[in-house]
Amino acid sequence: MTEDEKEYRLGNEFRKRGDWQNAMNHYLEAISINPDSPAKGALEMLDRILDFYNKDIYNP
Repeated sequence: MTEDEKEYRLGNEFRKRGDWQNAMNHYLEAISINPDSPAKGALEMLDRILDFYNKDIYNP
């Protein structure tokens, strides 16, 4: 397993636990090692999820 795959898998584990900050950090690390990593798609998905949960809506 390559280093970027390890980072991608760690990111997935953190995402499954709801620890989105650590997931993002691992996805970014995977992308820095390999720009074509599947972490790129996972990071985009996570960005869309976080954009959906706009906390300003709940705190006027």
